[in-house]
Amino acid sequence: MEFTRRTITLHGGRELYILSPNTAISNLACGHDNKGNALIWGNGTGYQFLSQCFAISAELKNNEILYIPIQFEAVEQLKQGFGDCVYNLNIICANYCETQISPKDIERALGVKTFEEQTIHRSAVVSKDYIESWKTERRLTVKTHKKNMCITTNRDVFLALARGAQKMQAYGDDYYNDFSPHTHFDWDENTSVSLGVTLFYWTARNK
Repeated sequence: MEFTRRTITLHGGRELYILSPNTAISNLACGHDNKGNALIWGNGTGYQFLSQCFAISAELKNNEILYIPIQFEAVEQLKQGFGDCVYNLNIICANYCETQISPKDIERALGVKTFEEQTIHRSAVVSKDYIESWKTERRLTVKTHKKNMCITTNRDVFLALARGAQKMQAYGDDYYNDFSPHTHFDWDENTSVSLGVTLFYWTARNK
């Protein structure tokens, strides 16, 4: 995948590298249900893209984060299906083994107007290797802050998320059902801090 990599200098001289995909995607929505539950909606094309992003997030380097702007406006059919939710959050992925940064500091970094940037390429490999449960349990933190959903975890959980998104991709772009296929990731982290994230399959039904 092709990315724009921005170099931001934070207070104290620390450099942060923000990767953003150069491919615009309009088949994903991200938000929450106003009860603390983080939600992502998408069709096959959207989840193919997200699976690659999660796989690349597993390999983020020191002081790198992945920023995925969501270009989606919730249509009436989606609102009817899921009700009073927030639908227009962007996705930020941070591998805490490489980069420890708060959502507030990420928000400040995204607002910096002076930066260097370059185009880079990263390969997305969705591993099929079995991941032992002790490597994922209580390793996932998902927080929403202003216009962003921050997903912070380790390499193993990002690979598991990539595999989960890949399974959602298998439904394609034209699957319709009265009940939306979904998969939930929390690994026993149902706490006041983070309730994990649920991936929902959704596509507009043609009338």
